[in-house]
This record gives sequence, structure tokens and C-alpha cells, in this order.
Amino acid sequence: MKEQEKKEFSIEDAKWAKKTLECRRIVSIINEYGVDEFKRAKIIELLAFELENRDESLVIIEESRKVLEKTQKPDKKIIVT
Repeated sequence: MKEQEKKEFSIEDAKWAKKTLECRRIVSIINEYGVDEFKRAKIIELLAFELENRDESLVIIEESRKVLEKTQKPDKKIIVT
């Protein structure tokens, strides 16, 4: 039987893991509200506006809008006032 390798994790790895866990908890809370595909895509789009890197933000916004177009019912229009 081979001896398993022990991986050493840095402080940065631990911080990354903690942040990832926090993000998963946020997603879990959002899903508890019973969100559908449209709401998920809209939340992603709105969060993309908060990114510091404009180019990355635009890519995510563009892709989320494609999903929004597919999930909206064609006969209904959304009016925001």
C-alpha cells in the first residue's frame, strides 16, 4: 500500500477556502428563496455590475443576458419604473 502524500496548505489556501465556503453559503441562502432560472441569471447580472474589472464584468453581463432572454416568456415584457 502506497503512503499517501500529505499536502501542505498555505495561509492563502486557507483564506481562499474560507471565502469559497462563504460564497457557497450565500448561494445556499439564495436558493432557499426558491429562485428560478430567470432570478438566478438576473442576480448574476446584477453582481457582475459590481466587479472591479470592467472587461470581465461585460463578459458576464452579456452571457447572463443571453440566459435571461431564453428564460423570459416571449409574450410578456418587463417594465421597470
